[in-house]
Amino acid sequence: MEKSENRKSQICLSSLFGFNKLTVRTQVLIIQVLIQFFVGTLLTLISYLAFQHIIDMYSNISLEFYVTQYYKKTDMISYLQVRSSQEVLLRSQTHLLKSDFLYQFIQSIELEYIQQPLNCLNYDDKMDKYQYEQTFCFGFFGDKLYPLTNKDQLAMNYSSFLTQTLPIMDMDLDLLFSTIGDQMYFSIWPGDPFPNYKPHRRIWYTNHLKQIEDKNYNLTYFSDPYIVWTWFLFMVTQTRNMTNINGQLDGVLGSDLNFSLFNTLQQKQENVTFSIIDQKGQFLLSQFNISEDAYIYDTDKSGFNLDDFEQINNSLHKNSFINNCSKIEQLFNNERLCRYNTVANTEELIVAKFLYPTDLILLIQVDLLEKEKELLNQLSQIKNNFQDFFRMYVLIGITTALLSMLLSSLVIYVTLSPITNLILYTSQQITKEYDLMQQQINQKVHLKQSKYSLKTIQELHEAFRKMNIKLFNHKEGRKNITCQELEQIQFPLKPLETLQFKISNFQNHNLQDEELREFYPFDFLRLHQKRIRCCYNYATK
Repeated sequence: MEKSENRKSQICLSSLFGFNKLTVRTQVLIIQVLIQFFVGTLLTLISYLAFQHIIDMYSNISLEFYVTQYYKKTDMISYLQVRSSQEVLLRSQTHLLKSDFLYQFIQSIELEYIQQPLNCLNYDDKMDKYQYEQTFCFGFFGDKLYPLTNKDQLAMNYSSFLTQTLPIMDMDLDLLFSTIGDQMYFSIWPGDPFPNYKPHRRIWYTNHLKQIEDKNYNLTYFSDPYIVWTWFLFMVTQTRNMTNINGQLDGVLGSDLNFSLFNTLQQKQENVTFSIIDQKGQFLLSQFNISEDAYIYDTDKSGFNLDDFEQINNSLHKNSFINNCSKIEQLFNNERLCRYNTVANTEELIVAKFLYPTDLILLIQVDLLEKEKELLNQLSQIKNNFQDFFRMYVLIGITTALLSMLLSSLVIYVTLSPITNLILYTSQQITKEYDLMQQQINQKVHLKQSKYSLKTIQELHEAFRKMNIKLFNHKEGRKNITCQELEQIQFPLKPLETLQFKISNFQNHNLQDEELREFYPFDFLRLHQKRIRCCYNYATK
């Protein structure tokens, strides 16, 4: 049943599209085109999905590899910057330590034949450059002038001694110092005319005196950043106590630090920013366009707020911190500090390191997303090139498929043409012969039905019967042989001998009366007469 139903459904489907009405050659061509179209579409789809998967996988791997490798590079950069910054700070600190030691040393010996320094800072008398560049010029500053004291004389001797020992000590020395008191002795190297300098009003001097009130007496301190308008420099001064041989505070030693001294920090590196801040978050040195009293949490300048500064401190002290990035955090698994910069509108990787032995902080900000954008642009260009290639691939594939179908159709047409013609000719001949035979059979049946119909025979019997009655009444008519034969058609004298067939012949063929009457009218008539006369008393016997 299932097979028959499937066969019926297939026949209905083929007849619905008129497929069975097409020639064999056309059917083969259609099947071949459909197969090629299906295979070509499947191969194209598989190729597209495979290329797309490769591009996406390459993009993810490239991005992850780039971020990971660049962070390793950032580690190396931070290490080099810390070492370089520490060298600058230690060099400046060494100058201060040497200067403090020499100040105590000259107090333990008697100095003879020492040339006194020049008083070239109080008066702008346009001395030659040698006076400023080759000697420790000095000047006395204060609200009013006082007579020289032993501390002032010791400071003058110290300046003279530094002038003579400077070639031996360090020609690159960057030093300034000032005594404390109502009258301050001030000297600086390298020299420059500073009329009316008044050190007691300078940030480096006031900051140092304020800081030593709360901290260790012998520490090195850093002043708040300030601008030296004479040189148009933004700098910070590293300061230290100038103590006498008895350990008492006589003055303040200072060494200026400007950003030009940090050669590695000064160099502009791609998507990397360097800054030095103190524990309060105040910028001391930075590549940002900062001014005095600028802090890391000044959002308008740095792009960070107090919460960002708090997270930087947590990372600096190896405490747990919170990131507010999205992409970089997924790659680093929250192992690196990353904060969103509201000014640059980007996610920045932040590295904070202490500049030992000081308590300053080196801050490195790396804009990884800037490089990521370039990388994503390159990947987008690769995807666009791939899409262009795929379009050409599809176009060439369609053209090749059409040419293939055309050539294969031509081959099938040429190959199957003789066979198709032979099948078509044979089918036509068989159809013609079948139609002719069917027509002949129909004509014979119609002829028999019209010639030997039962009605016609009954009419003949009726006519012969009337004629037989007339002839029977005639004396000589009974002896007429023709009349006897006609009479025997309906009333045979010897019906068993007259019948030329056997009843078993019809029984064997299971012929019904209607079929017998239609195809064998005479035999049917005789059989009918036999049935009538089977119980008839034959007078002739």
